Parts: sequence; C-alpha cells; structure tokens
Amino acid sequence: TWKYISTNASDEANSIMFSDGAVRFRTAIAGVADAGISWINQLVLQNNSGSLSATFGGDIFVTKDDATLTITDTSASGAFSGGISILSSDDGVTMASGDRLGLYVFSGAEDGASTIKTGAYIASHTTEAWSNGNNGADLQFFTTPSTTASRVLALTLQQDQSALFAGDIIVPQGNKIHLDSGQERISSNGSAMLFDVAGGTAFTMSVSGFQGNLTDSGSLQKETSSAT
Repeated sequence: TWKYISTNASDEANSIMFSDGAVRFRTAIAGVADAGISWINQLVLQNNSGSLSATFGGDIFVTKDDATLTITDTSASGAFSGGISILSSDDGVTMASGDRLGLYVFSGAEDGASTIKTGAYIASHTTEAWSNGNNGADLQFFTTPSTTASRVLALTLQQDQSALFAGDIIVPQGNKIHLDSGQERISSNGSAMLFDVAGGTAFTMSVSGFQGNLTDSGSLQKETSSAT
C-alpha cells in the first residue's frame, strides 16, 4: 500500500491490494485525509481465476508518433478467434429502439492549433426495444462531403441485411454486379427504372417477362413468353 497526501485533498491518491486480490489505484474526489475521503477508482487490476483484466475509471489517451492500439489474441486460431474490440452501452436500463450501441470516429486537426474535427464515423443503433431474443440493430456509415463540415448518412446496413445507399452506386469499368441464383432481383419503387448507357456501349439485360438490348438509349420490350 502506498499513498500520497497533500494539503489539498483532491491531490491525494493511493494504491491498495484488496482481499479479493484486486489492486486499485485511487484518487480523492472530496473530503480530508484518510477516513473522510471519497475515492474514485482510476485503475483496477483484477485476476479472476487466471482471467486478467484492467478497468479504467476514465478515458484512455494514447498520444505519440504513429500511435497504435494493438489487441492480440494468443488462443488457438480458429473461426471464433482473433482480437476483439467491444463497444457496449449499459446504464442499467433496457435499450429502447433508436438507442446508440457504439461509435467509431475518424477525426483530425483542421488547423495548427490542434482543433480536432470529425471527418467520418461508423455507428450502430437499435432497431427495436431490446428483450430476450429481440436485439435488432443496424450499422450506419457517415461521411463529410467536400467543402462542408457536416456529416451525412452515406450507407445503412439494415437489420434485415439490406443495404440502403444515400448516393449513387458506382461500379468501376470492367467490373460487374453479380446476383446469385434464387430470388435475387433489382427492383424500383417508382414508376420507371432508368439505365444510363455510355455512348457506343451495349447494355444487355434479361429479366422475368422482358428481354432486350440497350445501346445509348432505348427501352426493353415485353416478349410473348417470359424470359428467365
């Protein structure tokens, strides 16, 4: 056990090993020396039957050149092995629909005075009130358009495994969008589906009830027999 005592109670700190085997590094938040002090655990080192853990009572900052936080799993490799980063929300109350579960933020300095701004982030929100067996959630990707400072929702991976894009889907030249066999389809909620075809490039399409080619512009004509 060690402790630091100052005439200012807020500067007092100590380290104690408790009967449960945990080592707690504490600082004073109120009161006077010894019995009258209210403590807060800044760091707790725990050994639960060989399972080691460190619990911090405040934020963790890693500040250095090429700062890196590495998580390494030393157990046998396998389908469920590997380092894990867990973002969790627990205030003792059941998660309601729309509550945020966690957030990964990407930020940087916008000037020489270390003014940090967010450029993009990934967030997850619940999509229903949670209970046993009901834990719906989505994953949202936010980006910042150039010449602006406001994040906008770019992509949502929805709870039903569908993907909702806020902008265009661009496929580089020479690449394709593949639909596996089954009930996969491209559909439109509007009255028409438009296809832009670059000049001189043929666009071939075969869908249920329709088949034809588009070059520059044109339409698909319905056939008398349903195409597959």
